[in-house]
Amino acid sequence: MTSSLTRSTSLEKKLITGSFLLSVIFNLWGVSVGWKHINLPGCEFRQTQTAISALFIQRDHDFSLAYPTPVLGKPWSIPMEFPLYQWTVVVVSNATGIPLQEAARLVGVVCFFLCLPAVYLLLRRLALKETHGLIVISLILTCPLYIFYARAFLIETMALMLGFWYAIALIKTLENRTIGWLMLVNAAGIGVGLVKVTTFIIFLLPAFAWSISLLWESRPREGSPGWSVFFRTFGWLAAAHALPFLAAIEWVHFSDGVKALSPSGQYLESSNMIDWNFGVGRRFDPAIWSAIWHIISQEVARPVLLVAGGILTLVFGRRWWIHIAALLGIYGAVLLIFPVLFAGHSYYHVAAAFLLILALGFALISTFQSTRLPRFLPFILWGIILITQARTFLEFHYPLYRLPGNEGGLASALHEIVKPDEIIVIAGDDWSSILPYYAERRALMIPDRQDQNRDYIRATFAALKDESVVALVLFENQQHNQFIRELAAERFDINLQPGFTWKDRGRDVVVYLKRQIQIDALTAIQRVKGFNSVVLTNESKSFENVLANRVMEYSSLMPRHQNLFRIMSPRPVRFYSSFGPELWDEDKPGRERYAAHPDTKLWFQLTAGHHQLTTSLEILAGAYQGVPHPDASDGVELVATAVHRDGHCEILRHQYFDPRDNPAERGPQSISWSFDLPADSEFELSVNAGPKGNAARDWTGLSRIVIK
Repeated sequence: MTSSLTRSTSLEKKLITGSFLLSVIFNLWGVSVGWKHINLPGCEFRQTQTAISALFIQRDHDFSLAYPTPVLGKPWSIPMEFPLYQWTVVVVSNATGIPLQEAARLVGVVCFFLCLPAVYLLLRRLALKETHGLIVISLILTCPLYIFYARAFLIETMALMLGFWYAIALIKTLENRTIGWLMLVNAAGIGVGLVKVTTFIIFLLPAFAWSISLLWESRPREGSPGWSVFFRTFGWLAAAHALPFLAAIEWVHFSDGVKALSPSGQYLESSNMIDWNFGVGRRFDPAIWSAIWHIISQEVARPVLLVAGGILTLVFGRRWWIHIAALLGIYGAVLLIFPVLFAGHSYYHVAAAFLLILALGFALISTFQSTRLPRFLPFILWGIILITQARTFLEFHYPLYRLPGNEGGLASALHEIVKPDEIIVIAGDDWSSILPYYAERRALMIPDRQDQNRDYIRATFAALKDESVVALVLFENQQHNQFIRELAAERFDINLQPGFTWKDRGRDVVVYLKRQIQIDALTAIQRVKGFNSVVLTNESKSFENVLANRVMEYSSLMPRHQNLFRIMSPRPVRFYSSFGPELWDEDKPGRERYAAHPDTKLWFQLTAGHHQLTTSLEILAGAYQGVPHPDASDGVELVATAVHRDGHCEILRHQYFDPRDNPAERGPQSISWSFDLPADSEFELSVNAGPKGNAARDWTGLSRIVIK
């Protein structure tokens, strides 16, 4: 008899352990699906907000507390949570060389699995057997919500992990009363309070109830040592929470101060978010609770499982009624405190869904502990729950992984034509980070509530006066916002004629370009294939190169165009180019050449006196080889001129180059000219057409120009 019971117990342990391992495997498979995908399905608005912060922390090596979230204009920082998660992701990415998305998923999954030992310890404290603890944890592992959001680019599982270990450390601190546990509870409490204070509040609810119970038990009673025990207990509780509370409060003050520096950030200060965060006026709105129920029933546990759990609790779970009631009570309190947050963001349920799952787990455990049921029946019930959870994941979440990413369309086009130090203005997409993140560019998003606020728009545009704003992106509902268009044209020299459009997935977007970049941008779009649904407009065909055929001040150029003169020392103060400045780069060190097709003129501000100019001039071989002699280039003239203040020009040096008729002048021709620049004059270096003034095929390049 005893041997038979032992064999039965041993078999049950093996079945439980095996089933638990299967739930681990299923979870690992679920979080690994689409591991390398760039797209971030599931509350993409919030994921990309976290992701773009990590992206620019990494790119700018900016590990400051006022970390970048460059979507609402300067000063590019609107700190919400303390950036522990973002820093961790960047450190992992830098250390391993893996992309940010993969590092974020790795950090999220590791944090999720680090929650489980703490859950197990809590369950053991509630007198669950070792194997029964594994049964309950298996329900968390197969919960669709946790599989889906453990791999998200979000802070949720890190906050949850810190919250669980805060709970364990608090229990140990009050029981053992040692400095080590006190330090751990402070570290975990500070961490969860800073990373996500709403998650901290969820753990504080049971902690507060338990603390009141401890204080009540330590109150002075007949035969007790008086108030000493009470005050010692109170002192340890205070020591466990003073620093976490102070850190959370100070972070709110600091982050509000940073937000106040931005016209957009002011609306996100904590005092302006109270109604939203706590659902003031909407707590009992049926639409709110309908949305919450939809998330619970689709992502946490199917209604059939909840109903079954209730029945099992009533029939078999008397031992666990108080525990289940407490879990459901805390869960209901959380939803009442943050109704709007939990209704509008499914990822918020990561912080609280375990309460419902644990209640379901206790209901299931009651069947394993029942003496009225055949031993196989609880295993069947457990299997049904696991299979139902797995099917829910496969039906609801798994298809989201298959959605096409954002890397091939508008975001890719903007990434190509907007340089890393340039800015995009976007209206009609609220303040979503989705487009800026996938484009990997800073943006001024004009929130929907501010699109008609002219003072706000003027202020945000004014804050960008020293930045290179190169594109205006208008989604469908803002394409007739004349004020934004005209102000962008006035402040940033945006062409009011649209450059290209993008239509995809029901979205209709028009993009306007800064005049200086429009030719380069449209050429890039035509050259690079794969910009899905990007179409050049008819107006773009008539764009002119505003840098061509006119004298331009170097200081008026954008940084991207100033960089075209990087092979010149010093750089010119003005220039003239028939076709616009261009740098030929053959990806060979020392072979960069400035395109100097006639007429090209470069004016330099030099001191009076003796100077030495070195460069080399080359007319491309295609200008004279393989073409009829009359059609070939007849050469160019390089001229050094002193331009006096009164306009009089004095030629200092000049030389003709004609590789068509003089084979010795083919290929790079070294030039080393000495000259004396008169006082009150400017130095001009020009490339002119040949003797007949014909510039056809005069494809000329000047290598590094140095004037000493």
